[in-house]
Amino acid sequence: IYKSLFKCCKIKIYKKAIKMRSQKEKIVEAKLFERVSKYPVCKKLLEAILMDEELHEMQDYANNVSIKRLGFNDHGPVHMRQVTKNAIKMLEILHQAGILTSLEQEEMGTFEDSMCALILAGMCHDIGMMIGRQGHEEMSVILALPVIERILKSVFKDGLKKRVIIK
Repeated sequence: IYKSLFKCCKIKIYKKAIKMRSQKEKIVEAKLFERVSKYPVCKKLLEAILMDEELHEMQDYANNVSIKRLGFNDHGPVHMRQVTKNAIKMLEILHQAGILTSLEQEEMGTFEDSMCALILAGMCHDIGMMIGRQGHEEMSVILALPVIERILKSVFKDGLKKRVIIK
């Protein structure tokens, strides 16, 4: 499974980062790359997200707080990757059924732009657990915004409109 992952993503930095990941993270990441393989922009975005050390540390810390402080279940990197993978699957089902995303309906963006937004949301949705359970949804938005802006700027260097509609 790792060989297929490295075929999908040949970036040296990512190869180095993947060595620090848990077995479950690696497996879900490989499945994520399979899901986005036909969407080149989404693949590039996913690569940038997975290479972002700060986001990964935030996910790890959110998981630590969730499990150790609050006594809840997994709310870390594996959970966020699984949520993202499942959300992509659901979005593809809707797309195959002919249901347009709001960006498509409003003629502001493409299906792939919508998928990019979904990937960012899935990968950041529980980082507010770093603070605690109550209000973690709002805290996730506050904590994720600078990370999302940095990642979008790296993927869409000259695409201000894309960064705005995806954010």
